[in-house]
Amino acid sequence: MLLHKWAQNNKILNSLSWVDVATGTNPFTTWTSVVKMDGKVLGSGSGARKKQARNSAAREALISMGIVDNISPDE
Repeated sequence: MLLHKWAQNNKILNSLSWVDVATGTNPFTTWTSVVKMDGKVLGSGSGARKKQARNSAAREALISMGIVDNISPDE
């Protein structure tokens, strides 16, 4: 994950935290993930799988911090 690599390279990996919430029941579960740095929300995302939700949240965080202009959802 690009956000993880960026945080690791900048020695702030311990500042990142995640909140993951699943709603619904299988096979209709939707995951919502929020990524925070030092308690400040940087991005959020949702998806059918937790990994999809986290990738979406990480993408939003990278864009909101101006680290990338746009990346594919799978980055």
